[in-house]
Amino acid sequence: MSASVSSSLTGNVKPCFNSCKKTLLTEVETQLTTTDKKRLIHRLVYAAMTTQNSEVAITEYYRIYLSTLWKNTQADAVTGILLLYPNCIIHLIESSSEVLHMILKDLVDMESTDFPLKEVRILVLSHCVLRTFPSWCHHSVKVSLSLQDSTLLQQPVETLVTESLATIYKLCASLKDKKSKLGPEAQQQAFPLQDAVTTLCQSPVLCSPCKYLQTYTQPTNILMDSETVWPTQRRLYW
Repeated sequence: MSASVSSSLTGNVKPCFNSCKKTLLTEVETQLTTTDKKRLIHRLVYAAMTTQNSEVAITEYYRIYLSTLWKNTQADAVTGILLLYPNCIIHLIESSSEVLHMILKDLVDMESTDFPLKEVRILVLSHCVLRTFPSWCHHSVKVSLSLQDSTLLQQPVETLVTESLATIYKLCASLKDKKSKLGPEAQQQAFPLQDAVTTLCQSPVLCSPCKYLQTYTQPTNILMDSETVWPTQRRLYW
């Protein structure tokens, strides 16, 4: 992806997703004063590899799972979009932190089963955001997404994640506008490249759900500056 395209993507998504002009306290106060929100909303985006002809199974599973999750826990509704590629997926989910934690645990349980989701990688977990989608939906990406510029795969993983997220957020902004229609050429640029998604799923740099939960649920022992004795002890005799 060229620099001009990347900058244009970033410019287009700023009105909907750029919250740098607001402080976190301002965003939290805005959400707490909104009457139709029970908890703060967070956004999880992850990618995963799939097996062939598994689109129906994955879509039906999440349709039933998210509906059952909401009925049994009375938690906040789950909104977002599931992008289904021929051999991988990108899933964007918006809900409370409790619901996202249960979804991550469900992804961990899938690793020991024959469910068609494999090599799951967490792309980003954003906190205190505004909902983008009114409900949960899915979309099958049927356009040709073969990577023409092989130099993109040689870029760092951080660059691939940033450009993929920028493309997803631009897609969300386009779908949010009901009047906008994506033609064949627009769809070609609206969805992240399949080869880039495959590279992210195979990257050891990104966290799997199991590693992510272990990192953020286990206590961390930090040595404070006040616990360090200075000067260090020395032997006064030989």
